[in-house]
This record gives sequence, C-alpha cells and structure tokens, in this order.
Amino acid sequence: MKPVFIICLTIFLSTGFLQAKEIVPQVKEEIELMSALARLAGYEEFRPDTGGSYTNDIDSYLKKYRLHKAVEMMKNFRNAHKIEADDVMTLALQFECLSDHIVKLDTENNHSIPLNDKETSAFLDALNDFYRQSDFRKFFDQHSDVYANGILSFYNSVVSHIDPSWYSRFYGTQPNKDLHIVIGFASGGNYYRATRTRQGGPEEIFSIMYYAVDNNGRPLYDKSAVGTITEELCLSFIDIENNDVKTTLEKACENVHRYTREKPIAAVTDKSIMEESLAYASAIYYLIDNGSSKKSIRKAVDEGIERGFSWTPELIKRIYYYTENRKEFPTFASFYPEIIEFFKDYTANLGKTILKVLR
Repeated sequence: MKPVFIICLTIFLSTGFLQAKEIVPQVKEEIELMSALARLAGYEEFRPDTGGSYTNDIDSYLKKYRLHKAVEMMKNFRNAHKIEADDVMTLALQFECLSDHIVKLDTENNHSIPLNDKETSAFLDALNDFYRQSDFRKFFDQHSDVYANGILSFYNSVVSHIDPSWYSRFYGTQPNKDLHIVIGFASGGNYYRATRTRQGGPEEIFSIMYYAVDNNGRPLYDKSAVGTITEELCLSFIDIENNDVKTTLEKACENVHRYTREKPIAAVTDKSIMEESLAYASAIYYLIDNGSSKKSIRKAVDEGIERGFSWTPELIKRIYYYTENRKEFPTFASFYPEIIEFFKDYTANLGKTILKVLR
C-alpha cells in the first residue's frame, strides 16, 4: 500500500449549511521523484541545498544514476521545449507512482507540458526503469520521518493561522476547483503552482510549498506563508465560466496589456490573469479583514504590482464595495458585472492619461 503522510485541517464552508472541507498538507512521491530527476539533470532551480540532510541524501542515494536515460531525457526536454521549473511540477502530475511501477494519468492536454505522444511514451518507459533500478520507493519510505516533521511544522506555523470559515462567507459559494497543498521537499526552496484536469474531473490546483531547514535541521516556516495559501484558496473559488463575462474581461485584459506593455508573471491566458488578479486582491482583503499589520498589507500590495497586477490598489477598493453591499451581491460571481465596469474604467483612465502626456 502506498504510504501517505498528511495532516488534515477540517474547515467548514457555509452556504446556508455547514459542510466539512479539508486542506490536506501532504507529500507526493511523484513530486519528489521529478524534483530529484531535475536536480540530477542540472536544473538550477532544484540545485540549492536548502533541504539540509534530505537533499544530501538525494545526492548520495541517486548519484550513480546521473547518466540514466531518464535524466538525459530531462536535460533534452529543457533544451528542446524550454521546460522551466513549474513545468517540472506539471510533468510530475501527469504520472502516478504505484508501488512498483509508474502509470500515465488521463489528463487534458491544456494542462500538460508540450511533449508529443511519442516523447511521453518513451519518457514513461525510462521513468519506470529509473524508478525500479534506483528503488526510489525505498528512498521515499526511508524518509517518512522527514516528511511528517516538515508537514507538522507547516501546519503549526502556517495552516493553524488560517481562518477556515472566511472563504465561503466571502465568496458565498463552495470552491470551483480542488486545491492540494503539497510540500516540495526537493524543490530547491522554491514555491510552485501547477494545475491538472483529469478526464471527467474538476480542475485541480497544486500549491507546492518550499522546504528549507536551518543549521539544526528545523524546517523554516512562518506566518508569511499564510498569504500564499490564502491566495490559492481564493483561486479555488474563482472560475470565470460565463461567456459574456469571460469575453468582456479578456478584452479589458488586452487593453491593460496594450497600455502597460506587460503581462503578469506566471499567468498564461487572459482568463487565468484575471482569475489570478481577483484571487490576489481577495487575498489582500483577507489580510485586511483579519487584522494583519499595515506593513504586511503594503508589502502584499507592492508585490502584486511587481507581478504585473498594476490595478491592485483600485481593485481592492472595489472589493470593499462588494463586502459592504452583500444584500445586492450575495456571491462574488454576482459581482462580476461591477468588476467588468472597473476594468473598463481603469483602461479608459489609462488611455486618457497617455493622451494627456502625448499632447
């Protein structure tokens, strides 16, 4: 039986009744395996030794497999397909480790990295050979104490500071996407987000949190990660599926890009940019509503602007209007027409400012 190391936090989401929902910090063998392969293949993002003895163990346990075909294919993928660190996580989520072998999951192509069917099949064969030769499952099992300690530390330092009832009250609905909180123990101390949609299932968001330890091997987590988890939780509630709303917001997004000449970091499509932007602004409102310091709120706003969400301060003001008029707007989705007007006004004002400068 495949071991699973998790700590569950039950959160109650109310939409007229209470229903239990879980945030489950966990470790995924597929993430650890692909991170180890990326480290062996020389991906710079996975080279930092932030995991202390754990990353040292990866090097000593797997060093004799540096020339394995699976490692060579990872190198070639980076050169041929410009695969970045987030893509490594997306690739990992296309597979599932089943004790003595690995299978390819049936996922929708729009959440996959750009490998063709022939490359995917060849990589699966190489991955299975690496998995068996290295006995990676043994390595994974031997480090169960590391995983359990890291997850417990993350729970105590981060998850326990999250108000579980806030999100459904704010959005007025249940989440539209499944959120998974994963600790990436070999992630190089970096944070990643990856998405996956299995055939017939909802979209899944994987928030892959960093792992780093101090000189004594103690995990380095603090309350600053609450903002990251809050943004991911907010994103799980936002899904712009109404075609009229989606088309209008995408048009507004195009206008913003035309004036600012930049696209937000990480977001790919106009739809995902808008969803991320709304989630980010909502996460900042969460900090405000839950008594965070002005310094931490200002830092979050500044980081949003740096990410390309230049409209963040004004959007937060509009969210205030939403929260003050919940009888008129019982759900966040019912507020989308106001958000459309906001972006229309924002781009119109940008255009007027540019015209004044050009005169």
